Amino acid sequence: MNMRAEAIEKQKPKRVPMGRRNVLSVKGITDDENFHYHWFNDIEDRLQYCMEAGYEFVARNGLQAGDKTVETARGTDSVMKKGVGGGRVAYLMRIPIELYREDQAAKQKLADDLDAGIKAPKVDGSYGKVEVTRK
Repeated sequence: MNMRAEAIEKQKPKRVPMGRRNVLSVKGITDDENFHYHWFNDIEDRLQYCMEAGYEFVARNGLQAGDKTVETARGTDSVMKKGVGGGRVAYLMRIPIELYREDQAAKQKLADDLDAGIKAPKVDGSYGKVEVTRK
């Protein structure tokens, strides 16, 4: 292969096999040590709720969402967003890792309390036994 053919080969986009697209991956620099990143659909007042919970929009700044598409090639928006089908758009948002961990701990406490209620002995005089085990 001559030098010109090699240069042309290097410029070709990498082939992505059918069924292997990763639409919501983020290529570029993210600060995973200090922030948790999440895609949120723009439905009803969900984005407002996320901002009130401490999330902020992620600026594009050279990031690319998913595989290259016509939509991402435009690059006219300042925040990361991606069409996710059905006319819906998802926005990439982030929250400081400390707040994310607090939220996860609160969700785990709710789940633990529910488990404890299920496993608690009956006090209303009914009979029977529920036993929940984890393997």
